[in-house]
Amino acid sequence: MINHRPLFKESIQAWDYGPVIPDIYSEFKQFGGNRIVDYFASDVEVREGTIKEVTPHVSEDDAEVMKLLERVLASYGKLSPVQLSNMTHREGEPWKILYDSFEKKMPRHADIPDDLIRGCFERILHANSSEQ
Repeated sequence: MINHRPLFKESIQAWDYGPVIPDIYSEFKQFGGNRIVDYFASDVEVREGTIKEVTPHVSEDDAEVMKLLERVLASYGKLSPVQLSNMTHREGEPWKILYDSFEKKMPRHADIPDDLIRGCFERILHANSSEQ
């Protein structure tokens, strides 16, 4: 969230092995547990049967989002899929909280509430700002 607004429309779901955004999972599942390499993502649209790249208009909010994404990539981009998965399974993480609340019998594709995610990242931000 930026300025208390979600960064994207899709919900984050709690699947058996961790949190998932279904559309992103579908896009990248071909890589399995391996690193995603040589992949170029772009905004495109189909016009008159031709695929055309869309040049997005960058607003101030978009610039703020890009800065956030660059920080996330710098912090987590070198971690392996297993390391990232292990992070989501730690005590206090949204997926783990939801998983434990269902006594380890997670309903299929349960949405992880935004307030649970927000609370987790607010704690991280608070902890990081206290350390500086």
